Amino acid sequence: MPRRPIYDWLPYLDAVLALWTEFGEDFKVGDLTLTGARELRTDLQTTLDRLNTLQAELGLTMGERDQEISDIESFAVKFRSAVIAQYGPDSTQAARVPKVDPPRGRGGGGALRPPTV
Repeated sequence: MPRRPIYDWLPYLDAVLALWTEFGEDFKVGDLTLTGARELRTDLQTTLDRLNTLQAELGLTMGERDQEISDIESFAVKFRSAVIAQYGPDSTQAARVPKVDPPRGRGGGGALRPPTV
């Protein structure tokens, strides 16, 4: 794991590149070159851009998932209500419809209980 926060590396490398440019393009230390440093910066920027895109896509996908779960929960409540209205709350049919648990705080959303027999 890097010692600096990830997004601090681009400004750091930009400062190094600016200083290196002042020294001249011919300045190199062993196998380190200005061209190689520029490639490193481009690679990191590309990776960070891809990461941002994936995070945005993940957020949208999680929103879709949450909406679909909400739709299923609404369907389940309406279905149970319709069965109870049709057959009565103490009927065998109503007892067979799974109940929707209320949300359980952090990390636990509503869940369908298994049918009671």
